[in-house]
Amino acid sequence: MNTLWLVVSLALLTVVSPAQFGICVEQCSPSFILSAVRALGCPSGQACMSNGCGHTCQPILERRANCPFVACGLYCQFGFREVDGCTLCSCNPNPFINLIG
Repeated sequence: MNTLWLVVSLALLTVVSPAQFGICVEQCSPSFILSAVRALGCPSGQACMSNGCGHTCQPILERRANCPFVACGLYCQFGFREVDGCTLCSCNPNPFINLIG
């Protein structure tokens, strides 16, 4: 009985309402020590960064010299929009939407 209660309780904790974005993901570790041993590190060309609710591997963006610095609090699953090679604080649309409709 206790096992069933635990399983049901854990299942209820992971339910996300449609109004929410999702649960916090700890995909990697920002710790240099753990990343150095590749325990929770990121692939080449990506860095472990906070997404506001956990840590995920995100592409390392190189800023062009003539582009203003952009401090953006958005997590963009499909990357950030760019205009003339400069990153904007705006998300790219889901590329799979057109494939479905």
